[in-house]
Amino acid sequence: MGVHLRRLCYFVAVAEELHFTRAATRLHVAQPALSKQIRELESELRTDLFARSSRTVSLTAAGQVLLPRAQALLADWDAALRGVGDTVTRAAALLRVGFIASGANELTRAIIAGFAQRRPGWTVHMTQGPWADPTAGLATRSVDIVRALQTPAAQ
Repeated sequence: MGVHLRRLCYFVAVAEELHFTRAATRLHVAQPALSKQIRELESELRTDLFARSSRTVSLTAAGQVLLPRAQALLADWDAALRGVGDTVTRAAALLRVGFIASGANELTRAIIAGFAQRRPGWTVHMTQGPWADPTAGLATRSVDIVRALQTPAAQ
């Protein structure tokens, strides 16, 4: 089986957006790279999935057949990953918290202490995400939750 999940993710994004540039932005990838992956998927499947013109993108009949199945497959895969991750996290008694900031604010210690009271024996691991990753590690599943730091005006 040659089709990669990434290509299916790319296909679903383009199919939902019906626009390559918006899909590329949504996926945080360059539009030429997205287009290349879609062409490779179409080559693997030996059919066009999109009808393209200079102004519009629409699904072909094959694309219409693939879209709901790809969406379901990706949803099932995400559920499987979450289930495995939850099992591993429970077994490890580890909560991985991501954040984006130069440092955690004064509420972080109180939050960790409150968590420790509710979940004795658990370890909290704080991970600072790069500014380029607005999900602070959630998208890559390198953290379980994200600690949102508020600006003083928002508190």
